[in-house]
Amino acid sequence: TEATTGRGLYVGMTRGRDTNHVLVITATNDHAEARDTLDRILTIDRADIPATRQRQHLDHQSRHTPPLRPRCAIPDWFGQLHREAIASRDGLAAALSRQHHQRDRMATDLAALRAKYQTAQGAARPWDEPLQAARQARRDADEQLRTARRALERAGPLRRGRPRAELAAAIERQAVATERLSQLEAAAEPRLVERQQAATAVEQAERALRSFDVLNSMERYDERYQTVESLVHGLETWQTWATGRPLDTASLRDGITRLGSSARRDASALAATIRDWAHINHVELEPRTPTVAVHHDHSIGIDL
Repeated sequence: TEATTGRGLYVGMTRGRDTNHVLVITATNDHAEARDTLDRILTIDRADIPATRQRQHLDHQSRHTPPLRPRCAIPDWFGQLHREAIASRDGLAAALSRQHHQRDRMATDLAALRAKYQTAQGAARPWDEPLQAARQARRDADEQLRTARRALERAGPLRRGRPRAELAAAIERQAVATERLSQLEAAAEPRLVERQQAATAVEQAERALRSFDVLNSMERYDERYQTVESLVHGLETWQTWATGRPLDTASLRDGITRLGSSARRDASALAATIRDWAHINHVELEPRTPTVAVHHDHSIGIDL
């Protein structure tokens, strides 16, 4: 409160076990009034300073620190607008935080699934070449069997001895190739299934991450946060200006730009008040463009 001294504030702010919080009692909900109260408390020195020195210090302050003169009346709806903007910004910041956390977790899970797939791929790869060779051998045996059967069908009654022998050999080769392929497939199946499951899990995780990114791009959380954060900054700049606090021209230009770019008409109206004030008080808000004098020589080298 106004009765608190700097020493009392120091004592209160150094006694917290984990954290310290300052609550300022004001007549309104204006944050600027709370800051002014804190500023006044911090200027109250310790009680053991001699009265003469304190009087000299206060006299020096009164002569060198002019009181603030408001440049503009703060409308009744400003506080509500400011609070709504802050609440919207904080809500979007929380949504962005949740979004980033969820995406990081999904990306981490995807990386783990890819690593698992690489492990499964390493375990299954030694079976790929033998299985490919066994399947090719089975296809070759099948083709040889078909060829032997056609040869037997075309052979005459007296010339079927050799075709029958070749057919029997083809049947044997086909049975051996089939058995070899079956054994390899049975031995490799656990590794092949594990690799296929790992590949499917990676594909599903990648699809989920792409869908998540598409949905987030449609929500436009980041863009909306930047817009509202710019509005909050512009409102606080305007409040600083309206209450009479010192503010450089660059900050004024930035505040006008932020308020003017907002889709809210009340924010644009606040920017207009700064422009009107600048016009009345002959304050240059736009940076001057330096002009350079250019001399054009129109002579053509003939002396008269």
